[in-house]
Amino acid sequence: MLKRIQELTTHPAVLAVPFSIVIILLLPPVFQKYVLNNISSGFELAHKIVSYCDLNSDGISEKIIYNTPEDINPFFTVYSENKIIDQWNFKGRFLPAQNYRYCDIDDDGLKEIFVLTRDNDSIFFYVIKPFVKNQSWYSKQFIYKLENTPESYMPGVYFSDFPDTDKDGFKEVVIAINAGSTLKPRNLFKINIAAGTVIMSPLSGTGVLYPEAFDINGDGFNEYMGFTAAFGNYHTDIPYKDDRAWLIVLDKDMNFLFEPKGFGGYITTLHTVPFVSDKKNRLIALQNYKGTGEVKRRLMKFDISGNLLKERGLTGIEKHGDCYLLSPNIHRREHLFLILENGLAEEIDSNLNVVRSIEIPGIAYRKPVRLDLDLDGKDEFIFYRADMQGIIITRNDFSHPVEMSLANDSLNGIAVSVIKRGKEGPLLFMKCGVHTHLLGYFANPLFYFKYISWIAIYLLVFLILYVLQIIQRKRAERKYETEKKIARLQLSAIKAQTDPHFTLNLINSIGALFYKKDSETAGYIFGKYAKLLRSTIIGSENISTTLKDELEYVENYLDLEKFRYDYKFDYSINIKTGVNTSVEIPKMLVHTFVENAIKHGIKHLEGEGFLNINVANEGKSIVISVADNGIGRQKAKEYSKLSTGKGLKILDNILELYLKMKNRKISYTVDDNIINGKAQGTKVIITVPGETKKDKT
Repeated sequence: MLKRIQELTTHPAVLAVPFSIVIILLLPPVFQKYVLNNISSGFELAHKIVSYCDLNSDGISEKIIYNTPEDINPFFTVYSENKIIDQWNFKGRFLPAQNYRYCDIDDDGLKEIFVLTRDNDSIFFYVIKPFVKNQSWYSKQFIYKLENTPESYMPGVYFSDFPDTDKDGFKEVVIAINAGSTLKPRNLFKINIAAGTVIMSPLSGTGVLYPEAFDINGDGFNEYMGFTAAFGNYHTDIPYKDDRAWLIVLDKDMNFLFEPKGFGGYITTLHTVPFVSDKKNRLIALQNYKGTGEVKRRLMKFDISGNLLKERGLTGIEKHGDCYLLSPNIHRREHLFLILENGLAEEIDSNLNVVRSIEIPGIAYRKPVRLDLDLDGKDEFIFYRADMQGIIITRNDFSHPVEMSLANDSLNGIAVSVIKRGKEGPLLFMKCGVHTHLLGYFANPLFYFKYISWIAIYLLVFLILYVLQIIQRKRAERKYETEKKIARLQLSAIKAQTDPHFTLNLINSIGALFYKKDSETAGYIFGKYAKLLRSTIIGSENISTTLKDELEYVENYLDLEKFRYDYKFDYSINIKTGVNTSVEIPKMLVHTFVENAIKHGIKHLEGEGFLNINVANEGKSIVISVADNGIGRQKAKEYSKLSTGKGLKILDNILELYLKMKNRKISYTVDDNIINGKAQGTKVIITVPGETKKDKT
């Protein structure tokens, strides 16, 4: 069973899976579903605001440039296909608008442009229809008179929606104008262009910023709510003073839907949004607080009359910094997300509990711009990147994020709009400070080849692993065959060592010792023989041995041969300091030359013989010398006429196979042994390369 599991887990088809996954994860994002490309970049003066809109509904956007120079009155110019349609000049200064808006308020297919200015102490609202050349669509409406405000002060403007509350076929415009530093107004205004009237919300020290429109009470008309803040800078006596954040909802006539309710204290903010759950309309409010007091950070649910139904404290969320509420679909409001500063989007249900979490990595804590970038009827989100050096665009459900670096650009004054180009795909225009960018955001055609590429990667990895496995198997088979050959050759050498002649002579000699009652010598010799035999049998499966074990084997052999030849010769084995005796060598390497020295050299010597074995380091190699004072090579030939020379032939074959298998070349030389200037005996020099890390493994 274990063998079967091992075979299965090491099969190339299985091994290819994790390798393919790693490769796929490391691939560049060429197969993401949507692509964001920087088509071109340019430069525009800081006092120019550039916007695009299809004003005449021909499918091609016009270019509108708002000029706000310091020394002359402001003006804007409309271009169509790089040609000027017209230019409009104004007195005073443009009020900074939160995204310039355009709307076809009379449903004639031509959009109007809305501009607010401050001229001396008055705020005016202008409506211009560029493609109509008569004065019937040039409207100027007085909005509000500023009191005790410096000439340079410009209140902020936030557009909301364009309802037709009187059902006369002409849309109104709802905007919020908010002044700070103890200034007025801090109100919502509904401007009826056709009737020339302006309705202002009740006097309040707290303004509704970023007003959101939704029919919360089901009367067929939108109500208005949004973001309120306790800035604490309105020091005069006024209703709903900004010493706290207020829950404020205004109806179509700019009256309070219910009496505003105050929360928290100084530097508290309250973000109120509509939420539809189980066909019931509710108000969800997020209370944030940045002070050191006891004000809670919490989510609250109210009914449409402003009654608190439920609340949930956001304890522990402080580690994520600020947060805000975001509805993917501003028309249906069936889903609501709490966006945390760490890029986590938590979907909230009607009980204020977290339903699920979606990670949007790398975004900054700023409400995103929402635009229909690909004209599919659904808004995409343009988030600021956390390092403020680029943008991240996601789909309406926060999926498929793509990012673009905009290094060295100021993202604090970013202006964006979509350029329609007829049958060609739309482009995203961005102005960041003085830099402009044309970006292409579109579905990636390569996305649908993603799975095919994954399969191709898997098949390629499988093929590589399969080929490698075949190569490895072939190498293993060659190694096995080589080891078998070496083992057979070594077995032949072992048979030569332990032939019956050698064994019988040794046993007879041991028997003679027992007969002479020299049991001590007999026991010593028998022990040597037992060690020799044991070493031969136990190591029979191995083709190599350590230098240390080989020298011990040789020592036992020499002691036995010394006894057999009646102590006719003596020997010495000298190992220099620093020699690595654990280095692996083929079995019988040293023994073969020692055996030859005795059989062909010392055996026929008339006098006393001597065998000297020296082991020393020379550079990175180990050099083993085997020298005897026997009869020499020339004379030994006379005694060896019947010898087949099998020993050295076997050794040569072993060394050749060992080189193929281990990639280590062991060599030897056989020369005359020079003693006192004369050739006396034979000297063998064996060179063993130093062992590498690869050899050790």
